[in-house]
Amino acid sequence: MSRIELLAPAGNAEKGEIAAAFGADALYFGIGDFNLRARSGNFTIEEA
Repeated sequence: MSRIELLAPAGNAEKGEIAAAFGADALYFGIGDFNLRARSGNFTIEEA
């Protein structure tokens, strides 16, 4: 039987840390201009 994985969005480093603390198995995020939410607060290359 497969194990279910909890995938959570992370708009920035703080949100990623919170998602991980609450049990996320994996995070997804965009970097700089390489995502559909380029004007929102995103991860920088250094943070990733």
